[in-house]
Amino acid sequence: MKKEKFLELFPKDALNEARKLYNYFETAEKYEINIFTEEFYTPNFWKKLGTKIGDMGIKTCGLTEISERRQILFENYEDNAVDFPNKILHIKNLSKFKQQEHKDYLGSILGLNIKRELLGDILVYENGAYVIVSEKISDYLLNNLGQIGRTPCEVSAVNNMEELPETEFQEIIIRVNSERLDSIVSELVNVSRNSAAEAVESGNIMLNYVIQKRKDKNVNISDIITIRQHGKFIFADDLGMTKKGKKKLLFKKYI
Repeated sequence: MKKEKFLELFPKDALNEARKLYNYFETAEKYEINIFTEEFYTPNFWKKLGTKIGDMGIKTCGLTEISERRQILFENYEDNAVDFPNKILHIKNLSKFKQQEHKDYLGSILGLNIKRELLGDILVYENGAYVIVSEKISDYLLNNLGQIGRTPCEVSAVNNMEELPETEFQEIIIRVNSERLDSIVSELVNVSRNSAAEAVESGNIMLNYVIQKRKDKNVNISDIITIRQHGKFIFADDLGMTKKGKKKLLFKKYI
């Protein structure tokens, strides 16, 4: 695939990431070898690639089967023992009094001068979190991540995938006149329609990991809305119409 055609697959405001991804693809194609990305890519990248480009296979790997951030394999030959260059770390909260949130774990890791693209999803549970990271930074985190915020923590490598807890969601049912982005944002975070429209136009809303400034943009099932300071929501299902003629939509908020 020509470079121009490859880059056209991806959002125009993510050209730097797309060019880096093309470099992996080009190397795999030129030398007819399997190439893994060190970085984790969001769905607006790996979904666009599909499962095959020409004769080259595309595989991905994240923390779980439903993970959003994933490393990508450009596969020229099948290898039944594919080992992606990542490690899963368990971060145990050592405080009995302070529970931490996703933003606390992410902020503390990034505070060690780690680039966001070298981290996959973070799965938070009551007393800690699991995070998948690029292999190149795993030892550094094991040796240097000593606290989350001001709370001490203990970090260890995970060898048994069965110990990971299931991803938890909060289900939210909203009622709207249409699937317009500003209408949905208004209902999800309980603000006025005007405030929601301003948030969209100000660039505070992402749709499928791309900033979306069109307030009248329609949202489709499986789309992911990220609202600054409020979290991430996935459009899970259309539940039909209410007696008053409004659309009843099911969203799941990532906890």
